[in-house]
Amino acid sequence: MIPLPFDLAQQTGKMRERLWQLWKESGTAEAAAEKAGKELATSKTDLLEAAKEVEEHVKEGSPLPTHRQIVVEAFDKYLIVHASFGEIVNRTLGGVFDSILSDREVIVGWWNDGYRILIEARHRLTPQELENLSSAMFSLSDEEVEKAFDDYLEAKFPFSYKMRFVAQRFGALPRGKTMGPEREGQLVHQFRDTPIYDETLREAMVEKVDVLKAKEIISDIRNEKIKVSTAYRAEKPTPLAYHILSKFSDVSELMAPEQVLLSNIQKMKKAANARMASLLCMQCGEWDGQIKIGSLTDQPECGKCKSRLLALLYPSQNSNHISELLRRRREGTELSEDELRELTHARRTADLVLSYGKKAIAALETRGVGPETASRILGKMHAKEDEFYMDLLKAKIQYLRTREYWNDRERGGKSGRATF
Repeated sequence: MIPLPFDLAQQTGKMRERLWQLWKESGTAEAAAEKAGKELATSKTDLLEAAKEVEEHVKEGSPLPTHRQIVVEAFDKYLIVHASFGEIVNRTLGGVFDSILSDREVIVGWWNDGYRILIEARHRLTPQELENLSSAMFSLSDEEVEKAFDDYLEAKFPFSYKMRFVAQRFGALPRGKTMGPEREGQLVHQFRDTPIYDETLREAMVEKVDVLKAKEIISDIRNEKIKVSTAYRAEKPTPLAYHILSKFSDVSELMAPEQVLLSNIQKMKKAANARMASLLCMQCGEWDGQIKIGSLTDQPECGKCKSRLLALLYPSQNSNHISELLRRRREGTELSEDELRELTHARRTADLVLSYGKKAIAALETRGVGPETASRILGKMHAKEDEFYMDLLKAKIQYLRTREYWNDRERGGKSGRATF
């Protein structure tokens, strides 16, 4: 895909600034969108979402990123550099920042889009660290910018994927050969100090990065043509930061802007209804089926004996295997600890489906929700469906926050469903 270009990203920054000015004059996002629409000969509808986002961002007290203002935001262990410079320039700045912050042993990884650079630090950042790191990243000379990017290339060389195609053109690798990331990463060492390495670097510097523009931006900061502001966020990220955080981090969905949160609940319902459920009758042990949740009745039944005691199986579980465990258990045959755990988990899910029907299946199919959590949520007997899905969303977030502390058994074994 064509990367978001510098000029278009700058136009977006200018539009944010204009929407902010119109919002200050009119007092509402709707009026600002309508006035901006007339100026651009477009409809209010096309600009309303952007105007609401600017309004929410400014109301929270954070400086607004524009074409003339970079905002360095700290939230939890993340730095979000709001920079309206397009994908190629932001990728270049990301490499420079990687080198600067690696020297300070701060950075874990980074990502970018056309409007932001997301940097993951090793720990939750403090307001003082935000100021120090922002100063370190943007108080560079032209020579320091170039050296930092060269150091980044030397240490991490992010263009191994491109080297594969260059090597194929040179005849050093067979065309069409598949190659995994590990093998691809070895190409840098294999072809270092060869024309293949030089050509890969030359093409990458033309197509993928723009060091000259990066130096120009840092120079404009020194000359005060571009302002750098900071925003420390203790509770939740800014609305404009959420776009990249939701894509590359485990930031809580509950910290999303209001419009995004409502949208997430609707997406969660839609995704749940589209998911396939693997069911096994724990009464007769002879019926199983793969059924889309949205196609189930409120009280699903066995297709053979009409029992509602239906177990929800892990995606990796075989229904014949569980059916065999059920038969052996009824015959009094001793089961191993792992076999008994599998059968017990299946029976617990079946009890929930018997009591709560289709809603139990939707709950158990939510990532991080096991029988105990599902039972607690289902027991609330929500008056509104959205409240039920909000509780599921909260449970999912809790799992994402704490999953590193749960072992496989607590997550429900092979399924990855937590049973805390």
